[in-house]
Amino acid sequence: MGVLLKQMPWLSLLLKEKADSMRQELKDWISFSMGPSAWDELVATEGRIRKQKKEQEYRKAEMQEAIVTWTLSIIIILTGAAMLGLIIYMVHKWLSSKVLIINNYINC
Repeated sequence: MGVLLKQMPWLSLLLKEKADSMRQELKDWISFSMGPSAWDELVATEGRIRKQKKEQEYRKAEMQEAIVTWTLSIIIILTGAAMLGLIIYMVHKWLSSKVLIINNYINC
């Protein structure tokens, strides 16, 4: 296992070199068969795609953040309203018992 981990940097370097070589071969083929402007168009298209992907990821992250924020806000508001309702109910019960005691005291 340790040997494999030590070879990983070499493997990634080898794969990068292979990818660079393949890209250069593709560039040469496109430039030869379709002209140099075709390669420039391809590179520009790649840039636009990367930019769109980044914008989509940003919008997705914003949407997730908004969902979490709204959900937590609603939970907090509902919890606060429930607590307020419970307090009002308890005060009402307490006052009702006091009024009942006073009425019993007066009627005796």
